Amino acid sequence: MLSLVLPEKIEAGDYCSFSDESDLTAKYLVIGGISCSTSYVARLREELQFFQSQMPYRDRLEWKNTDKKNEVSYKKILDWFCEVNSEQLVDFHALIVDMHKFDHKKHNDGDKEKGFDKMLFQSFYAAYRRYPGLKKLRCFHGNKSCRHPIGNLRGMLNAKINMGKIYDLRFPFVEVKLASVKDTLELQLADLLIGCTGFQWNERKGATADSPKARVSNYFRSECPVVSLAEKSPRSFSHFDIWEFRM
Repeated sequence: MLSLVLPEKIEAGDYCSFSDESDLTAKYLVIGGISCSTSYVARLREELQFFQSQMPYRDRLEWKNTDKKNEVSYKKILDWFCEVNSEQLVDFHALIVDMHKFDHKKHNDGDKEKGFDKMLFQSFYAAYRRYPGLKKLRCFHGNKSCRHPIGNLRGMLNAKINMGKIYDLRFPFVEVKLASVKDTLELQLADLLIGCTGFQWNERKGATADSPKARVSNYFRSECPVVSLAEKSPRSFSHFDIWEFRM
């Protein structure tokens, strides 16, 4: 599993997408996270390092670490994210999948991983379509156990973009890789945001409004630019994009 290394020379039109997935056992699966210009990643990392340095015990910025001791720190991170998102420096994107309607036996030869990869493909392709001036896209997804190499998606994504073409071929997907969440703050932020979003969609019965996860998720809902995290965002909200996959 690699930790993130970016190129020294970054051209205009070069973007990065950092994604993770929510609880695979819940009714609604959320795949997504953040994306931004590759030239902004170093600044993004510095900001996240600062927030982590202010946290008790310097915990990782992951949804699973949402508890009383980190609640205030997480709310500050969400405030900051909503600010940079409003400035269109860092975008949020979330693909929602109703797993109760996802028939792996019918559509994926009974292979759940194959079905997940199809959703990951859709998430990456949506990131590509988000930026009209995009020339290169580097996609990093949180580390997970898999039998099918995630790098295979790179060729499939580029093939889709060039489908039916003979000339003017483009290969914007230059990297599609798994990366270590433990070592990648950008992925930790992605995990926190989709954790908040997944909580709203699934309305977990085991947590009350007084639980740290409920309070942090509700805080993100109140501060983000859309009315609800538990429904798809308007088409005009391309920088804060929540969309549901239709079977």
